[in-house]
Amino acid sequence: MGKIGKISIIPKDYDGAFPTMEKSLRQRGMSRAPGTTKMMLPFKELSGKYRNGLDENAKSILKIEDPQLRKMEQDRIKALRQKLQETTGIDLSPTSEYYNYTSKKFGAHVEPVKLVDGDNLFNLEDPWQYITYLWLCADPRIASSLAAYERGEYSHETQYYVNDEEVENTIQYKKKKTANDAIIKFDSWSLEKRKKIARLFDLPVSDSTREEVVYNLVDSFLKKNQVESGVHKGKDPMKVFALYADLKDDMLYTKDLVEQAFKHQIYKEKKGGRVYEGELEVFRDKQELIDHLIDENHQEDLLELEKKLKVKKLAEV
Repeated sequence: MGKIGKISIIPKDYDGAFPTMEKSLRQRGMSRAPGTTKMMLPFKELSGKYRNGLDENAKSILKIEDPQLRKMEQDRIKALRQKLQETTGIDLSPTSEYYNYTSKKFGAHVEPVKLVDGDNLFNLEDPWQYITYLWLCADPRIASSLAAYERGEYSHETQYYVNDEEVENTIQYKKKKTANDAIIKFDSWSLEKRKKIARLFDLPVSDSTREEVVYNLVDSFLKKNQVESGVHKGKDPMKVFALYADLKDDMLYTKDLVEQAFKHQIYKEKKGGRVYEGELEVFRDKQELIDHLIDENHQEDLLELEKKLKVKKLAEV
């Protein structure tokens, strides 16, 4: 077999409190009972078009912002469609009767595909298998990549993804390298700065947290696909890191001070993000508070907040 296309099952781990059939299957590395399959036919849009992966005017293509890149992709798809049409002798436009399984018209038409629980391989040297692979890749019920699924671009009910190993390896390389570069950068900072950054990640780090604990917490945080809890829940850890990594020391100090002031309930955030001290509204939002404290004309307020926070921490011991 020459070049192959692969549609694979998405690995999922479930930690539900109650035993279920799905959980039991997942624990055995399966998504459904042995021998069962998922039947697929081309996805038809309300407009009457089929998502066939051979439409240079598909919404996904028109969304490409760079006009030069969009034109290149349109030309590539158009050339591929024409080549496959010449090879097979059938119309492969997005409204073609070929994609209508119930069509009564004479001629070739699409056949259902049974996706198995595992890897589904397609010989891309065979034009018919290539056509099938393309409409499966365009189907919104199949994730365009594992990374896209992990980013939350698809429903948790999605079971399969396009397993382009070259693309996946590139994504994994970039992901791991970015995480490793972030750790190297983090490791170059003083322990005090590391603690500030860790607290801004919403990690459980206090003034007395040991260095190795801070490092392990941040390392685990950065290597996850997405933040699992806290104020940054659902976000990309690398994007969260980028929010704080290049802050100047005075801004980092002020942001950390403010976050600690909220955690120790010196301030409270109420409806609309408004900041209260006791029953008195003192700032429109958290950013206004930060801007106020970092202003050199309000350094007395900054010192006063430092004192309040110190007293609050001593009282909580």
